This record gives sequence, C-alpha cells and structure tokens, in this order.
Amino acid sequence: MTFVFYDIETTGLETQFDQILQFAAIRTDHDLALVDARQDEIDLRCRRLPHVVPSPGALRVNRIDLGLLESEKLSHYQMMRGLAVRLQAWSPAVFLGYNSIGFDEFILRQALYQTLHPIDLTEAADSCRADVMVMVQAAAVYAPDSIVIPREDGRLRFNLRAIARANDIDLSEDAAHDALNDVRATLQVARLLKRKVPMIWDRMIGNTKKSAIKHFVTQNEFFNLTTFRRSSASSDVVTAVGGDSDADREFAALNLAYNPADFLCLNEQQLTEALHQWPMLVRVIRADAQPIIMPFGLMPYELRDRRLFEDIYRARAKAVRGDPKFAERLSRVLKQRQSQSKLSSYVEQMVLDARISAEDARLCEQFHQLPWSERGAICEQLQDRRLRELGRRLIYVECPEVLGPDERLRMDEWLRHRIGAMVPWRTIQAAIQEIE
Repeated sequence: MTFVFYDIETTGLETQFDQILQFAAIRTDHDLALVDARQDEIDLRCRRLPHVVPSPGALRVNRIDLGLLESEKLSHYQMMRGLAVRLQAWSPAVFLGYNSIGFDEFILRQALYQTLHPIDLTEAADSCRADVMVMVQAAAVYAPDSIVIPREDGRLRFNLRAIARANDIDLSEDAAHDALNDVRATLQVARLLKRKVPMIWDRMIGNTKKSAIKHFVTQNEFFNLTTFRRSSASSDVVTAVGGDSDADREFAALNLAYNPADFLCLNEQQLTEALHQWPMLVRVIRADAQPIIMPFGLMPYELRDRRLFEDIYRARAKAVRGDPKFAERLSRVLKQRQSQSKLSSYVEQMVLDARISAEDARLCEQFHQLPWSERGAICEQLQDRRLRELGRRLIYVECPEVLGPDERLRMDEWLRHRIGAMVPWRTIQAAIQEIE
C-alpha cells in the first residue's frame, strides 16, 4: 500500500471560491518510509487567478508576499495540470492530510473541477482518503495515554502545530503554514501513531474504504461511534440502519442509549427533527469520510461511567434492526434531506449537481492536449454547461488573445463583475474591509 501525504495553502477558507496557491506532497511505502525523495516529493506554487481576491488574513497567516504571488512561474491551470498527472501516476494510494477531509479535499476537488480534470482523483482507481487529525482524535478517545494531546483553557487542541510541539516533532511557528513543512510534520505524526498505537492506526486506515465501512456496520449489531464538535468528543454505542441510494455512502446510526420503544414509532417529521437534536438520537455515518467507528469491545474513556450492559445493547439493536418499516421511514428522511440541498446559479456550487458523462470526460482530456487556439471548439462540443463555462474561463485566463472581440468583451465584463459585485465570494471591497 502506498501513502501520499499532502497539504495545501490557499487564498482563504471559501472552498468553492478561493484557490490553491501551494500544493506539496510526499509519497511513502507501506511502512511510511520514502523510497526516493527526488521522485516522491513535490512542492508546487502558482500565481493568483485574476478573478480571485485573496483574504488578507490568509496571506498574513501563510506569510505570502503578494508581489511574489503575482510573479510565480506557474499559472493555476499549469499547476493543476501537473498535479493531476502526478496524482494519477501515484494512484492507487491512500491520500492523507491533516484536517484534509474537512477542508483540503473540498478545495482540491473544486480546483480539479474548475480546470476540467476528474474531481475524484483521491478516490478513483482503488485509492482512498484519510485524515491524520481524525486518527489523532481516535487515539485521544480509544488510547488516551498513547500520544500527548495538549490542552488550552481546558479544551483539547488538535491543530497540527500544537500536536507536533507536544510530541517533540519539529514544526516551529516560522515553519508552520508552509505546505511542504506541514506535510513533513503530518508524516511524523502518522509515524508516531503507527508506532505507538498500531491497532488504532490499522483500524482507521481500514475505515477509509467505503466497502469496509459497509461490511462493518452491517456485520456488527452494535458498535462505538465517536464524533467531535469543537474539539470535544461524543461517543455512543449505536446500531446502523440501511444506507442511502448512492452506493451506500451514508448510514443512519441509532443511539442505543435511547430505548427503541421511545422512537420506533416516530413519524418522518419527528425523525427529521431528531436529526438535529442534541444529544443526538440519529447520527449519519459518512462512509467516505473515515468515520471513527470501533468494535464494542474497545472502550472509549468517556463511556466508562454511562455504559449499559451488553445484553441491553444487543436487545435494543435487535429491536431496531428488526423493524423494516422504521428503516424505510428513516431512509426516506435521509433522502429528502439530501434532495433539499440548495440549488445555485454559480457554477462553483454545482460541482456535485450531476455526474460528468463519459463523452464529456473524453472531450475534457482532449481539451488539455490541443493548442489554445483549438480549445474553444472543444468547449462548444461539451454537453455539460458547467464544463463549457469553466473551459471558456480557462481560455480567457490562460490565452485571451485567441478569443474573438465579442467573447473577449463578455469575459472582461465577467471579470469586473467577479471582483466588484455583491456576490457570495470575496470582492475587493470585502478585502479592504478585512484589512481595516
């Protein structure tokens, strides 16, 4: 098994509208050792896109000089083109970052989408994704004495720099927030986990596969589920009920601290409300987000004072899993929740609206191979209007001289609107306010 550790630095925290400025990665073997540092380490930087206004705060945190940002050798498209080729060459692999599933994966997917590359490179070709921060959180709950988790104001701190400093891993304030330095520190944290808590490491790596998650939740009548809110762990013994229609990417987990007699009779409206209550009756296990699920025999420290007898959990799980009408109602509620996601007129927010057809995928690959003067014709052949718009943007940003006068004027107007209008993304005025 190959591991690819990566990190990004960006213009801000808006995963739909900000851009990657730096991408760094290190590939290791199964034992987390580098085979060839020259071939297995990359550090790519690019210029700012003309329609992206950086967050002054992000530039300050990342210590990015705006002048250097404007003069980088690679454009955003050139960086993403090289990156896509490298990720495909390194696949299949486990792609890991630090807090990557919560942020990096979203903005990486968006960058691939906006440059007409396959958006699922970290999940395609038997690849999967993992998050070292989630694995540290799992260790904090199921092996609390294994590694040092620092506290501040009584709260656990899981950010990379805090974990590195507490465990004698070199990541100074000056080195932090550089993608390559953060990757090296993340790799050291992963090696620490693998050495100190190999059982947690192996189980959490196993939880990266959707097929493994489905097998676990269907074969185990009840098990431990841990989630985190604001660095605070919440663990419960749960049983899983069904999956959604999209290749079982989600499973409903029923909290067995509740007596099934109190909720099996709930109608769909009441179940919808239960999805948002706290403590939660129903949790959703995302099979593609490396959930912290563990066998019942592993005791999370916070459950030790409120854990029920095993026979009680078994009887409650049997009652829940033996009620098909309840499972149907809950499945409908989950599907309805997904269908109520907001529709948008902005192409960046349409990344998951529909699958890209095989023919359009072929045309996108052809787009990358042709001279810029011929790529406009490819855009017109694309059936997906999202891809047509993104392709025209790429031509305008990379080689505007090949556009006709009318198209050039239209795109110039698009750019003016992009950086100055009242819109969901960061404009020049918003950046000025942030500076103030």
